Amino acid sequence: IQGCGLEGDRYAQRIGTYSVLRGSIHQPGEQEPGRQLTLISREGVEAAFQKSGIEWNKSIGDLRRNVIVKGISANELLQAIGSIVQIGESGVKLLIHRNCVPCMYNERKNETPGLMEALWDAGGVSCEVLVGGQISIGDAITIHPNTEGRLIDAGHRSKGFFTRPSQR
Repeated sequence: IQGCGLEGDRYAQRIGTYSVLRGSIHQPGEQEPGRQLTLISREGVEAAFQKSGIEWNKSIGDLRRNVIVKGISANELLQAIGSIVQIGESGVKLLIHRNCVPCMYNERKNETPGLMEALWDAGGVSCEVLVGGQISIGDAITIHPNTEGRLIDAGHRSKGFFTRPSQR
């Protein structure tokens, strides 16, 4: 849903844990727009777990991201910050605002010590929904340069928010 997120999702309903805590940098008093939908790379997660030695016997869906993509690496997603992503033929468009770093809550919920460190660069990206529509399993995903002039808005963060746990 444009300007909102996935229908029925806790962040679209503004009841997600961080919904009220993260304010926009560019629009004071508004919620950070990059919390509307998250993307994560299947290959990126698998590579990160393999590199770290963590045995993951759960679904990638247990990592609490909205859309799992195939054929796009975690690094490609990170390099696409500021870009527009189109999903499927319906014309759904997203603006990638920032790296969606893993959190301690997710590590504890999944009972996987080291998850934050292992997935630091593979935890996905946070997006704003620019154009809504229907998306389906198997839809093509295309990354386009941001020609709409929209600014990245990563929201207000503490100084160490984007610092890898092992470097704090």
